[in-house]
Amino acid sequence: MARIVPLGSVKFSLNKSENIFVGFNESLETEKLGIYYARLMPGQKLKRHMHNRPENGDEIFFFFKPCRIKLGFERDCGFTEEILNIKEPTHILIDPKEHHSIENVGDCDVVFEVICAPKFKEGEVTIMERVL
Repeated sequence: MARIVPLGSVKFSLNKSENIFVGFNESLETEKLGIYYARLMPGQKLKRHMHNRPENGDEIFFFFKPCRIKLGFERDCGFTEEILNIKEPTHILIDPKEHHSIENVGDCDVVFEVICAPKFKEGEVTIMERVL
């Protein structure tokens, strides 16, 4: 059966350990997939972290509106951060167990979709930094 879930029905709450507002609606989860939303206010940074997920697990960020972010991710030479000026709908795929962070360096809230397969499970996140 089709599920219609307007973004306005998603309830956001602050996840203090990761320093990000997380949006959740049970209708957006199945046994194999979870779709969540995240919101970063200007200057807010999602802490550098990783997920302890199965090797075949995926995390995909979907930015559907223009925004300016600083994406932290792993490269062959180590962890790096890069400013991205997102101008069109954009996906960012995060490899399993890859350290990553996102900072809103723009002047408007950034709301993006987070797709996890398999779905997110409590306790899978390991924080790699402290944000004061």
